[in-house]
Amino acid sequence: MDDYRIRNAAKNKLYKTYKSMKSRCNNPNVPEYHRYGGRGIRVCDIWENDYDAFREWAIENGYDESLSIDRIDNDGNYEPSNCRWVDMLTQQRNKSNNRYIEIDGVKKTTSEWCELYNINLHTFYGRIREGWSDEDALKTPSKGKRNLDFEYNGVTKSIPQWAKEYGIGKTTLKYRLFAGWSIEDALNTPIDPSRQPLCKRKQKKEAY
Repeated sequence: MDDYRIRNAAKNKLYKTYKSMKSRCNNPNVPEYHRYGGRGIRVCDIWENDYDAFREWAIENGYDESLSIDRIDNDGNYEPSNCRWVDMLTQQRNKSNNRYIEIDGVKKTTSEWCELYNINLHTFYGRIREGWSDEDALKTPSKGKRNLDFEYNGVTKSIPQWAKEYGIGKTTLKYRLFAGWSIEDALNTPIDPSRQPLCKRKQKKEAY
């Protein structure tokens, strides 16, 4: 490419993808090098010195700015027969550090299990570092998401729905449930006025 075309290409995402691909395979100073060039992953001769060839392949094979380049064989090179354009979830599933976990006789990748149980991948690995088992790390709902629906007397409702029906604050109910209270106690235990903020107590007093 001439200088003008290089400057123009540098403004688009595809060219940045091309440069990043070459960099992680050829430059020992980039953080990702050990997972690519450090493992012997290379950019094929067709693409190495010819952005136009890479661009042509990309467009003919479904390139879209929302997608990322992915190697089908994680131990193979960047070359037309081993590359595709995928969304981030598919790419995450194909990473070399994405291990398989078997639960109840079913084997899936970590990303697939996390997606199934609605657990953030970082949350999962954080729990594993703390000594949790794979199954507990996946099946224990996250603090911000856990037990969004609760069953009481055969009826299942969300925290806001129960709070409205029993005239209790959503925050109070959520705090009680996440602190380990039973749904029955959390709903039926009167709020202790002495533990409310002073401003709240004044408001109630003035209301009378």
